[in-house]
Amino acid sequence: AVIEVLRAAISEHQRDGGVLALLDDAAATLLPMFADTIGWGPAQRYLDDPRTNEVKINGRIILIQESGCPFVVAPETFASGDEVRRRAVQLATMLGVRLDGSHPQETLPVAYGTRVHVTIAPRIADDDGALVCIRRGRDEAWQLEDLVRRGSPVGATAALLQLCCRAGCSVLIAGLTGSGKTG
Repeated sequence: AVIEVLRAAISEHQRDGGVLALLDDAAATLLPMFADTIGWGPAQRYLDDPRTNEVKINGRIILIQESGCPFVVAPETFASGDEVRRRAVQLATMLGVRLDGSHPQETLPVAYGTRVHVTIAPRIADDDGALVCIRRGRDEAWQLEDLVRRGSPVGATAALLQLCCRAGCSVLIAGLTGSGKTG
């Protein structure tokens, strides 16, 4: 989708004599340009990978989680924590969300059920830049059978959830961050 938007802009500039007229519209040129400008820099390739469920950026460090696997540290890093903070503030501004010293922790409303949660100073040390958690939304909801096949919930918990769903009950799901509440 990013490539198509950029190609349309380049085409318009070629027609009207704009500054983008000389850009190469190949994906190999456009995707790095997007990542380096308004994307997530070295983390963008993981966000573009459909196998990635979540990306965490802690200062300069990038952590990636694929479905059913623990987080792993990416070999790439950001140049500085400040770069991460600037990218987060830029995204917040584009979305009309205030992210600054008086509002240092926000969840940004991005599309497709994806959640971007950002924390900056004074909630974290200023030298760290930002803590960013990007959790990708799903194209379709999981069914109880999908969750059981993935190993959660199991046994009596799965049976209880199934009975509650059949009865049309409301259910409160609580747990630690990353424990699977959304699933």
